[in-house]
Amino acid sequence: MKLWIDDIRPAPEGWVWAKNANFAMACFNFGVEEISLDHDLGENIPTGYDLLCKIEELVAAGKWNKNGWNWGVIPIFHIHSANPVGRKNMERAIESIHRLSQ
Repeated sequence: MKLWIDDIRPAPEGWVWAKNANFAMACFNFGVEEISLDHDLGENIPTGYDLLCKIEELVAAGKWNKNGWNWGVIPIFHIHSANPVGRKNMERAIESIHRLSQ
């Protein structure tokens, strides 16, 4: 599955549209091969960066493929956010996920 996470911009054809981080996490149960993230997903709700931090935490703890979190390989990540600070934070989180998954 290709997962598009954005609260406003609709998903491109062939992508599943997740408007919030909680729905996005649930989608991992069905296998996510590629993910494209926006940072800002609405006011006072988890951001795309928060989602990446959760993934980073699971990978660091060795739980990505254990204890019911059997989500397979780390997906290919893309960032389509226009938020420059959020984008930079997400890039660092993705780098950490890749480093920890080696």
